[in-house]
Amino acid sequence: MTSSEVYGGRELRRHARALGLDYAVAVRADHRLTTPAGRFTATELAARLPRRTGMRMRTGHGLKGDRHYDWAMIDVLAHDTPEDAEPGHSYLLIRRHRYTRELSFYRCHSATATTMATLVDVVCCRWKIEEDFQAGKSACGLEGC
Repeated sequence: MTSSEVYGGRELRRHARALGLDYAVAVRADHRLTTPAGRFTATELAARLPRRTGMRMRTGHGLKGDRHYDWAMIDVLAHDTPEDAEPGHSYLLIRRHRYTRELSFYRCHSATATTMATLVDVVCCRWKIEEDFQAGKSACGLEGC
């Protein structure tokens, strides 16, 4: 499951976990996460990464050519585990724009260990869905809806 930060709140994440779904949802820069080292905002965790941490990955093709972003992944503790559920694996996925250096954050959970490339693919699926949704609205004359 994937969602934007508007819909990616704790209740949605808990509900997804109760249904046995993995997720990658966008979260705000001030979203608080717990690590073995303590509790931090997403921005604070990103600032703690070594300067050269991350991996440049192609994430699609846009109007101006291929889109490449720098990505990093940090293990975090799950705080949305329903009772009687296995803890699984929780991550903070960080995307940095190559030129503007703007950061975006994604809270992720998987029942099994997963790779950063897999999580990036899930996040990028949401972008394609949003683009198709906007194109459909435009084609039907519903741009303002």
